[in-house]
Amino acid sequence: MCCRIDRIFTDENIVVLTITGRVREEHIETLRGLLEQEVVPPVLDLQNVMLVDREAVKFLALIEARGCQLRNCPLYVREWVTRERKEARGGASPEAPKWDRTSKMLGANRTPRTKRSRVDWSTGLGNKHPSS
Repeated sequence: MCCRIDRIFTDENIVVLTITGRVREEHIETLRGLLEQEVVPPVLDLQNVMLVDREAVKFLALIEARGCQLRNCPLYVREWVTRERKEARGGASPEAPKWDRTSKMLGANRTPRTKRSRVDWSTGLGNKHPSS
């Protein structure tokens, strides 16, 4: 498996994108497309991320700066994202989705409960699978 993204819609009308596996530069466009579909910044749950490359970390730093919450971030990824954000201050890229800053952000301890869909990108086909 390379990268899997599960979209969870919680009871609180919050979208959580749970990422599993490896996040590399070739996955950024897919992730960007999924993020652009959301009206408010979603929460990215990175608990099951095993590996990220530099371009993925730069993108995570950028979307976090734009209001997307990174939840359950592995320590090495958190430190790397923090470092990238410090380096990138003052020059935001237009490539990341932009959300309304007045939208309500979540607390980190909320647990998703309902409506799941999964996108399996390991095949390169982007097939949607019903969740069990």
